[in-house]
Amino acid sequence: MGAAESVITGDRPGSLVEEAKRNLSMGFHEAAVGKFRRAYELTKENGALAAAASCLRAAAEAGVLLPVPDYDLVAKGFEEAGHLMLKNDITAFGAASSFANSLFCLLAAGRASTSIDKFEEFKKADARFFDSIDGVGARVIIEAFRNGNRNQTRDRVEGFKDVASVPGWRASLLDKIVDRL
Repeated sequence: MGAAESVITGDRPGSLVEEAKRNLSMGFHEAAVGKFRRAYELTKENGALAAAASCLRAAAEAGVLLPVPDYDLVAKGFEEAGHLMLKNDITAFGAASSFANSLFCLLAAGRASTSIDKFEEFKKADARFFDSIDGVGARVIIEAFRNGNRNQTRDRVEGFKDVASVPGWRASLLDKIVDRL
């Protein structure tokens, strides 16, 4: 048995990730979330924090694609992935993106005041976050959302999507923010 293999079920993180990717390609988002979550648990138990962060981030990304996403839960997944990424010198640069995704999920859930508090928390956790493209994008989108101006929020979201060249799941998440107003 490999070090990251489950003694009870025989699950291996690599095969779980591959299964999850197949599930995603077939549109089985909920199954994919479960497989990515299980791979995360196994890799974290084994101390492979970079791999665990990658699995958790993938689970959160798949969670956004669910027919009725639980944005609060997905936000926690992105947040934890960001904190795990900060524990590794190489993956630390990806933490800003995970933190921004967490904030976008909170905004999509309509939790502007929580997103402001979390923004400050993330800024303290990762000094690079504030000046990163994700940090700047999150800050201006939060400000526009907090002002309640739908047109300004849409403009900021569209600008961020253009500059950051975001994947489809993230674009739909950003669109949910505008829909909230």
